Amino acid sequence: MTDENIEFVLVTFYYDLAQFYMLCLSIKKYHDKQHKIKIIYNHDGDLKGFDKFEKIVKEHLCKFDVTFVSRDAEITSTADGWTSQQILKWYLAYHSTSDWQVVLDSKNFYIKPFVIPNLSNSAPAFSIPPQDEDNFSNIEMSRAQQFIKNYKHADDIQQFSAMTPWIWKPAKIQEMLDAVWPNKTWIHLNELPGTEWFLYLAWIGNDIKYHSQQLMTGIWGSENIPALITSNLSAIFWTHHRFAQSNESINLTKSVIKTAEIASEEEIDEWLSYTRYFN
Repeated sequence: MTDENIEFVLVTFYYDLAQFYMLCLSIKKYHDKQHKIKIIYNHDGDLKGFDKFEKIVKEHLCKFDVTFVSRDAEITSTADGWTSQQILKWYLAYHSTSDWQVVLDSKNFYIKPFVIPNLSNSAPAFSIPPQDEDNFSNIEMSRAQQFIKNYKHADDIQQFSAMTPWIWKPAKIQEMLDAVWPNKTWIHLNELPGTEWFLYLAWIGNDIKYHSQQLMTGIWGSENIPALITSNLSAIFWTHHRFAQSNESINLTKSVIKTAEIASEEEIDEWLSYTRYFN
């Protein structure tokens, strides 16, 4: 276990209620209480659903050091949800005093304890598979690298994916934002030249060494991805995307939930009711 100061951060929103609920149940079972948790509720100008999320936090995370807030006026912009949730992650990093942040997504939930390695040596990430050279990850990584080259040499960008959970260094986010967007106001960061993770990787180059420990496996999007499910049986987190509504997907995740013992039958039923809530 590392002695460095580490916090866990999450940006969630209305349509991830089911995923958020199961994540919180898994936190209650497996999260290390020494690590703080910060959660921002993203929205488009109203707080629809906020009370449901707040109730889940109060009921299930009351024994943890957790901060749960809604997105405030300072970081309200015309950015769409895809962009705004990335900016919010930067916001959490920029104002952090932690040495490292573990960035979660609502669709990631623990299936076993996460023993964080000594991050001063290397940090786990998720390397891009060689066969996926033309996929989204490589395209976004290239965009980020070309943009960062205007400010910093970035030929040695590390070849890692943007799937959560990932671990990054807030000090490097602060350094990048101050250099690339000096005197920024969050409201004006409406378009990003690459995703937040790839811009970060392009900025750090090889200053921080990452290795290809895959923390996550599971169901991504509306279909099962056998490569994710079968290639990493030692994963710490399971992923179930809100679009994964097939009986096969639901039953597979139910099996994982039961094996990991993160929810009772009644709680699984509640999770299922939330998966149908928005359909």
